[in-house]
Amino acid sequence: MLLQNLYAINSFLTDNVGYISGFIGIFSFIKFFVCKKISEKVFHIVITIIAILFAAVNIAMADYTEVPDLTNLTYTHACEQLSEYGLTPSLARDGTNYYVVAQSPLPGELVKKGTTVEMNLEPISSNPEFRKQVEGALGLSYGEITVSLNHLYATVKDDSGNEITCFGEPLDDIVIQDAYLESIDGQLRYTEYSLSGNQLTFSNVLIGTSYKINIVAENYEVFSDTIAAESVNPLDQDVVSRNINLSSQSDPVQLPTYFSIFDVNGQPLACSDIQLSWDEGTTWRGDVLSTDQTGNSVYDIWISEDQSLWLNVIDPFGNGNDFTFQIDLIYLQNAEAGSSPVAILSPDGDVTVTNTAEYYNY
Repeated sequence: MLLQNLYAINSFLTDNVGYISGFIGIFSFIKFFVCKKISEKVFHIVITIIAILFAAVNIAMADYTEVPDLTNLTYTHACEQLSEYGLTPSLARDGTNYYVVAQSPLPGELVKKGTTVEMNLEPISSNPEFRKQVEGALGLSYGEITVSLNHLYATVKDDSGNEITCFGEPLDDIVIQDAYLESIDGQLRYTEYSLSGNQLTFSNVLIGTSYKINIVAENYEVFSDTIAAESVNPLDQDVVSRNINLSSQSDPVQLPTYFSIFDVNGQPLACSDIQLSWDEGTTWRGDVLSTDQTGNSVYDIWISEDQSLWLNVIDPFGNGNDFTFQIDLIYLQNAEAGSSPVAILSPDGDVTVTNTAEYYNY
């Protein structure tokens, strides 16, 4: 209580130094021009007492400060406030993503400078109203990240084994055991999600950074990868969508297969634009496959079971004719020699699909 009173006196003297100086000036005027009977000695005693009081209180309270109110400030702003008051924050966080919900010591308490102020923080994304305020002030954006979960059945890889793209079918009955998003710097972690069909959604996620996603699903291998929450859907500025393909624990190891394309004269066709589809041409995927000067697909297609796909070869002869046809990919452990598919294209639009055994007359 004594410290609080001294601090109040010190604040009063500091805040009202101008008034105190004016009082001394008036007192001097009265002494010299009005009440000349006041002795020099009394005058000096009064002035000395005031000066000593001011100095004593100021010195006594030099090491103390009042705790500011940090509630509802972003962590960054709260740290700036504490620095101005000579106090120390208790945590080290990404200041743009958290705000203060409680503190100790409480606002208005008198403490020594250098005291550590404990702060209870919450993600800004968890408070919709506060989030809107901060978004406007700091230019932040929060939204949702939705991943479509599919059962992996094929992967296109380059010659070094690097994955180019994956293909899978929707997992509508998947059981999620654990899933979370974590920022690359480890400061943000989102563990709350919703699952609808094969759509796994994390809401109130800070957009504009990259996250590690980890998914543990029943009967599937643990999935871990990076998602850049920066390329948002142009029709919905707060939504990031991505397809994820999971490998079943019972699936055999994926092994490579390929296909070849020739013309009717037996010459290999180097086709630069080949689209592929696993759903009978309902959805085409481009910018993935091509064939080289030998007619063979540039990238191997890795599969874990026999399956069919559709190819759409765009104008290989330069005459405006495209070719759409189905090929069968045989899993290598089941394959006999010469079972890789071969497509024979004619400039007039005809196509014949066979395999290497028949094509080379094995």
